[in-house]
Amino acid sequence: MHQIFKWLGSGLADQPSWRYLDLSHQRLDPETCKRLGELLSENPHLKGLKVRYCVMAAEGLAHILDSIQGDDGFALCFGGAELKIDKAVCKALTTCQATHIDLSTVRGSDAQAKSIVKALRLNPWVRSVDLSRFNLGKDVEPLLMKGQLTHLHLRSVGLVRDYEMADLLRALACCSSLKVLDLSQLTLDGTPKTKALLSVMRQPNLRALSLSSLRHPRQALEAVLGNFAEGKTRIRKLDLSSNFNWSCKEFRLLMKTLQTNPQLHELTLSNCGLTHKRGQRLRDVLRTRCFLRFVDLGGNRMGPQLVEEIQHIVARESHDVALKGLEPLRGREERDVPKELLSLIVGYALHPHAPSQRETAFALAALADS
Repeated sequence: MHQIFKWLGSGLADQPSWRYLDLSHQRLDPETCKRLGELLSENPHLKGLKVRYCVMAAEGLAHILDSIQGDDGFALCFGGAELKIDKAVCKALTTCQATHIDLSTVRGSDAQAKSIVKALRLNPWVRSVDLSRFNLGKDVEPLLMKGQLTHLHLRSVGLVRDYEMADLLRALACCSSLKVLDLSQLTLDGTPKTKALLSVMRQPNLRALSLSSLRHPRQALEAVLGNFAEGKTRIRKLDLSSNFNWSCKEFRLLMKTLQTNPQLHELTLSNCGLTHKRGQRLRDVLRTRCFLRFVDLGGNRMGPQLVEEIQHIVARESHDVALKGLEPLRGREERDVPKELLSLIVGYALHPHAPSQRETAFALAALADS
């Protein structure tokens, strides 16, 4: 392992384009953790580190956390059954400069989860957190109401005694900074929960919501799609994958949403058990009026030819929107386009007159400015 770090050190010096390092499932002794910390300090262009399921002492993890420099953003993922979270780790977590922290593989007691949440609340750098499968309680509310988080993943979270899902949703409704929220694999049935969920959806900055694989999804889906159909949310990306047995009412609300809501641009309906007949209805609605830029229909019970036909309709609409944004930008220099947009590839390949990557970047810049 020491030879690997020696090779990595020279490689990172020669290859400044390297950005992410994955050392998952490795045995990291204290000396190795110290060397890894030095590697992070000496290479500030590194923007991500994964140490999932690593066999290492808590002291070693604390040293790694202290070495992270996140001036321009840093993504950190750690956890696993072998990892013990102690006071030293929690203290390092309060000062760690990682902006994106994935704790979805951390397994511990409710007391450890409480300590981790408190440490995150005291951290001034963190913007994105994955707390999937954590057992959360009322102590998570100060973290949410701090107004610092922009991305939050709560897939399949549990709740401690005397704390209800409706309480968690009401706290999320007070987190005005959220842009991306994952509530997959949760139980959101019941009036108090659905009312609180609708309050979350009305947050002005929320742009992406994942509600895949819900338990007892019917009431939640009706409320969510009704909210979209009435135009009461500004969410642009919605994931409803792996929710089966859609009722006629839910499907009608979905069709109404696609016809009337220009805000929704990306929709995931994979593995929803949609039949060929419903796929035909979806195609006919999108032919009439299409605001979508992306749709995922994989794993449904409709033929591949019908899926391809729907994708063509959506791709053509995306192409037309991109070209509309090009006209006011003629003559602009490429250096005026944000660098992150230049690396984006939009799925226009199905259209015979697809714009070039440079034209696409200009179009995306126009859309971002608007």
